[in-house]
Amino acid sequence: MNIKAIALPIVLSIFLVGLKVYGWRETDSVSLLSSLLDSGMDILVSMMNLAAVLYAAKPADDDHRHGHTAIEDIVGLVQASFIAASGLFLFYEAVRRFMNPSEVQNPETGISVLLVSIVVPLAIVLYQRMTLKKTKSVVLEADSLHYMTDMLMNGLIIVSIYIASMEGLGLVDPILGTVIAGYILWSAGKIGGRAFNHLMDKEVPEAEYLKIVEIIDAYEGALDYHALKTRYSGSKMFVQMHLDVDASLNLRDAHDIADGLEAKLEEAFHDAEVIVHLDPKELS
Repeated sequence: MNIKAIALPIVLSIFLVGLKVYGWRETDSVSLLSSLLDSGMDILVSMMNLAAVLYAAKPADDDHRHGHTAIEDIVGLVQASFIAASGLFLFYEAVRRFMNPSEVQNPETGISVLLVSIVVPLAIVLYQRMTLKKTKSVVLEADSLHYMTDMLMNGLIIVSIYIASMEGLGLVDPILGTVIAGYILWSAGKIGGRAFNHLMDKEVPEAEYLKIVEIIDAYEGALDYHALKTRYSGSKMFVQMHLDVDASLNLRDAHDIADGLEAKLEEAFHDAEVIVHLDPKELS
C-alpha cells in the first residue's frame, strides 16, 4: 500500500513540473520558480522513496537479521539534503531579485497554474493520509508532509503573484520567496533530524515510551521490569526488556507471560518487534 501512495505522486508531479515551467516562463516570478523547484524535487524524492519502500519491504535475511527498514532513514537524510539544497537555491534567486526588482508578468496565467497545483497535492495528501492510518512509514509521512506544504505554499504564491503584478510592489515576490526558502530549510531540518535520530538509535518519543510502560505495568504476571530499550528503524519499532516474574512459576507459565506481553505490545504498536528476557524474582 505504501508503494501506491508514493508512486501516484511521481506521475502527478511530472505533470505539475511541465505546467509550472510554462507558468514561470510566462510570469518570471521568483515565487512561482520556488513552486517549480519544489515539484522538481518531488519527482526525485518520490522516486527515492519508492525505491526505499521496496527495499524496506524485503524480509530479514542472513545479512540483515533486523530487516531492511533502516533504508528509510538513510533515504530520509538524503531527501532532507536535496530539499535543503533547493531551499538555498531559492534563497539565492530571491536575493538576486531584491537587487533587480520587477513586476510579475501575466499574473492570470500564474494564478491559473497554481490553482491546479493546489488541487493535485490535495488529492495526493488525502490518499496518503488514508494509508498512514495503517502504517507509520517515515518515508510516506515525510512525503505527505511535503505535499501538505505544497498546498500552503501555492496558496501564498497566488497572493504574492497578484500583489507583485501591481506597479511598485515587485518586491513582494522576492520577499515571499525568501520566506518560503526559510520554510523549506526548516522542513528539511525536521525530516533530516528524525532520520538522524533513528539511525543513532534514539529512544522512541516520550508518549510512546510511556504507553509501553503502561502496558507492562498493567500486564498480569509482570512483577517489574528493567533494562527497557527502544528505538525505531524506519517505520519499525524495536523494544527489548528484562521482565521480572515469580520465581516459583514453571518454565511454561513464565514463557506464556513473556509471549503474551510481546503480543500485547506488538498489537499496540503496528509491526513492532519485541524481545522479553525473563528474570526470576523471589516473592517475600
